[in-house]
Amino acid sequence: MWRNRYISALLPLLAYLLLAVLFTWPLAAHLTTALGGGLDPLLQTWVLAWNARALTTDPLAVWHAPIFFPYPDTLAYSDHHLLLAIVALPLIATGGPVLAYNLLVLTSYALTGWAVYLLAYEMSARVRMPWVRAIGAFAAGALFAFGTYRMTHFVHLQLLQTAWLPLALLFLRRLLRDPDDGDGRWRDAALFGLFAGIQCVTALYYAYVAALTLGLYVVIWLWGAIRQTARAGLLRRIGGLALGGGLAALITAPLTLPYLRIYEYLGVVRSPRELDNWSAPLQAYLAVNPTNWLYGGRGGWFAASGGEFALFPGFVAIGLAATGVALTFWKRSTDQRTLSEDASPARDVIFLVLLGFSAFALSLGTGIRLERGDEPFPLPLPYPLLYERIPGFGALRVPARWAMLTHLALALLAGIALVQLGCWLGAARQRSRLTVAVLTIVGTAALIEHAAFPVPLATPPSPPPIYAWLGAQSDIRAILELPVGPTPRGAELERITIRQFHQMQHWKPLATGYSGIIPFGTTDLLRRV
Repeated sequence: MWRNRYISALLPLLAYLLLAVLFTWPLAAHLTTALGGGLDPLLQTWVLAWNARALTTDPLAVWHAPIFFPYPDTLAYSDHHLLLAIVALPLIATGGPVLAYNLLVLTSYALTGWAVYLLAYEMSARVRMPWVRAIGAFAAGALFAFGTYRMTHFVHLQLLQTAWLPLALLFLRRLLRDPDDGDGRWRDAALFGLFAGIQCVTALYYAYVAALTLGLYVVIWLWGAIRQTARAGLLRRIGGLALGGGLAALITAPLTLPYLRIYEYLGVVRSPRELDNWSAPLQAYLAVNPTNWLYGGRGGWFAASGGEFALFPGFVAIGLAATGVALTFWKRSTDQRTLSEDASPARDVIFLVLLGFSAFALSLGTGIRLERGDEPFPLPLPYPLLYERIPGFGALRVPARWAMLTHLALALLAGIALVQLGCWLGAARQRSRLTVAVLTIVGTAALIEHAAFPVPLATPPSPPPIYAWLGAQSDIRAILELPVGPTPRGAELERITIRQFHQMQHWKPLATGYSGIIPFGTTDLLRRV
């Protein structure tokens, strides 16, 4: 029986992998010869290659990446990808960093879909129709994994690492579940802490995203637990929270200290004007990728005003999410139950609604704007307050990335709605085929709204022979390639990035470079040269 259970859990992972090949096509046909378009895939492939080299030759030097010479800790100028590099180390050594990068991109879609599937399946545990639960959970995973937000960030490997938060939430939920479902276990606490820690170190943005998500769930659970007259296992669960939180901190702290050091000595704080530029306007929630099959060629409100501002959640997904919320509380009112009795379904919906709206408000950044560049409406938002009060929050450049949580909440609510619809349609055994057909059609329609392929690919630049020659020169300590422009922007930034990509042939320190931060000393050097 246990074999069948594990096989049934792994089958969705294979299905998500097939969808990943489809939605990222033609990437699977060019795994060793192409990367996503733009400069970021070149940077991230370089980071993987540097990590692999440092970890196999001098692990203590891994943070001192050979760019922006002579600055230290330059790996922390962007997301470090250390965990990804460790996992992909054999692949980088045998197949090269381009292949490793592309396979990490593909698997991120499959793992994210599967993680959301497991969470959504758990959220409908009280439904006694496993196939209805499976369909709703699979649709939730597909909607999030291949939704507009993640397809918009196809070229951002760090932002595609979204599988760990749903897994952390899954085991947090198991740890805190109601006493009649069985006591929270220490194993659940450890897995909650493990996955929360992994999510925090995959990207700086996602550390704050994870803190909001998991913290909100704990607050909602505490509110319900305190109201209960029988507080069975409360202290044990609080102990589990402490264990999980401590483990997450142990994972996060060592990989966060280099960022704290560079933010202190470089004084990294994003200006309010920069935050204004990267705050999502309301129009972004209608904008799609240019290759979107249904809306991509329509222009107007459906056209994104920048690479970060295609945040369309889908009309069908929004409708399903609203239906899920309405049906959940309509059913509870007819059952005449309180929140403290059979609380999990209502608690999940309350949590997802609050999470979705909170993240939506944060994604709007410094003000509510109809379109990008407009003057904000005179309505206060929480982002400016958090920018001033929360340590490290001022280093986050793109408030629009908080939309990830809005998309996750909507996908899970849509899955809940499909399960409820399936229960209603499948109440009579003779209607099971109709139920499967209706749920499949609705779920497919919701996913088709996000279909945006082929994805843009570019061939990595081939290095001239001079770079291999440089690798054999033991007397060269650092390199400044000429000509250089006065500011690392536009065509000049592209030229710097390509030179850095070619650095994989010699690994001599470069006086310039491309990363999330460019120190003032480097820009001063460029102006002087």
